[in-house]
Amino acid sequence: MRYLIDIRDKILIREKEPLDLEVYSYSDKVWVYKDWLVGVYDGDMTCITVSEKDANDIISGKNTCEEIIKKYR
Repeated sequence: MRYLIDIRDKILIREKEPLDLEVYSYSDKVWVYKDWLVGVYDGDMTCITVSEKDANDIISGKNTCEEIIKKYR
């Protein structure tokens, strides 16, 4: 499993298998499958891969997507 952040839209994505993508819903606090996500996902061009710990830090509110993006750049 891979965790990604879309650097344009600041969304957290979980890739369970290649192109089996879920987006984290900050309002509902759950992972949600969205079939449209595959259409807008263009991999390494707009996304960075982050660790599971960093993904969990975003989910728990310890860090924001912006803070994690700065860490990886």
